[in-house]
Amino acid sequence: MDTARKLAEEGCEEGTVVIAKEQTRGRGRGGRTWMSPRGGLYLSVVLRPDIPADESYKLIFLAGNAAAKGLAHFTGEKIEIKWPNDLCHNELKVGGILCESSSMGKKLRFAILGMGINTDIRGLPSELKGKATSILRITDKEVDNDRVAEGILNELSERYKDFPGNFSQLLDEWRELTTTLDRTVMLDGKMVMALDVDDDGFLLVDDGGRQRRVVSGTLEYP
Repeated sequence: MDTARKLAEEGCEEGTVVIAKEQTRGRGRGGRTWMSPRGGLYLSVVLRPDIPADESYKLIFLAGNAAAKGLAHFTGEKIEIKWPNDLCHNELKVGGILCESSSMGKKLRFAILGMGINTDIRGLPSELKGKATSILRITDKEVDNDRVAEGILNELSERYKDFPGNFSQLLDEWRELTTTLDRTVMLDGKMVMALDVDDDGFLLVDDGGRQRRVVSGTLEYP
């Protein structure tokens, strides 16, 4: 992400991709540490969509759908999305999406979509046991990261060419891929019922009989 940001600041072409074999300072949403050992796929894409800066979060849906579909084609298995940015298989985390951006006033200068995916990783840390998996474990075959990256980027490109005009279609696709809706979830430490996402992509929950709109938060499955 840091390298991609540097290139973006220097005026690199939209669609520039940076891929790392491992990361020493990988990060996730909210500045959390993202373990990035050799064998995983870590890529960042520089985009310059013509959207307001406060709508850059919509790219998370674009990237999540593209990654889920690309990984599904590779594995032959359904890859699910957990709101807002996790990629899962049978509710075990297999990857995550991160979007960082730069703006000038209300105008978006550029956005960087980062994807970290557990692809050809043989051993996961003990603290992730029962919480995460890898493409290697799903397929029981060695994983060619270049092929996985190509598949994901092709899916991303296909959706991006109509963005943001296709956002409602992206939300419909996301609804088909997510495991978050129509269930009780733990949101920021409180049990709520996840109902849907609204037209802007924000989560709608039933909180003790009161419907509310969630812009951001930490969500877990109980």
